[in-house]
Amino acid sequence: MDIDRLTEVITEEVRKYLAENGPSAPACACPSPAVSGGTVQDGGNRVSPAPKPAEPSVRQPVPGATQKVLCLIHGEIEEEREFSAALGRWPQDGIAVEAFIGSSVDRKALENRGVRAISTLSELGLRNEKIKSYRAVIVPSLDRTLAAKIALGIADEDLIEIIFSALFYRVPVLAARERLLPNSQTAHGNNLPGMADKIAGYRADLERMGMAVVPMKEMLSRVVHSAKVAIPNSGEVIGHLITGEDAKDLPGPVIRVERGGLVTPTARELLAERGIEIEIVGKG
Repeated sequence: MDIDRLTEVITEEVRKYLAENGPSAPACACPSPAVSGGTVQDGGNRVSPAPKPAEPSVRQPVPGATQKVLCLIHGEIEEEREFSAALGRWPQDGIAVEAFIGSSVDRKALENRGVRAISTLSELGLRNEKIKSYRAVIVPSLDRTLAAKIALGIADEDLIEIIFSALFYRVPVLAARERLLPNSQTAHGNNLPGMADKIAGYRADLERMGMAVVPMKEMLSRVVHSAKVAIPNSGEVIGHLITGEDAKDLPGPVIRVERGGLVTPTARELLAERGIEIEIVGKG
């Protein structure tokens, strides 16, 4: 068992013990021989145990997403597992997801995940002005051909027109870079002689236009930051152990944790993936 897993096991046991016995319980969790069947035997009398303290509450997200993100999808996304997982998490973070899709995209599969699918420019309004209502526009599968067209200003498909409109209205445009890497399995020819230099040139042009071409994990994290996570924090300080299960539901963009409190490694990783920062407060 590695040290991170051992830490989680130990801290989870501590949490369960404190929940059952209260914060002032003695350090030793060993049951007394006088304890039997949930009842304390005091001489000849049977004394019922004190009521268990309530489990520390975790604030649940406010229902209903209020910030919108537009995904531009022009091919299969099943291979993009991190992106697919994010589609399921974002509604919990207060982010509504809409997707502009090409004809080859499985519309029903997206809608089954709660994504509103858009297939015509008219749905974005006159001169694509509706684009201003989105907190970010993302391209989860930016391949070499699409990057080249954008870099050269070739707007021969609606998806590219939307990108140009977003850049014009200063809406953040984020793209995952994985399909531009030399070893990409989804874009043949990225490792041909001289191709790496061409792709690097395309990326430089895109970034000069205002696009951010970054690793998938960073793109997903920046989406949450751009959306500002519309669920307000109450300002309360969390004083109990935070596990990976808790981290799935905690609202951001910042959680306040009492100094000396415990956050498991899995919880830290999940919070980082959701773009949520941890602020330590209180006296040392």
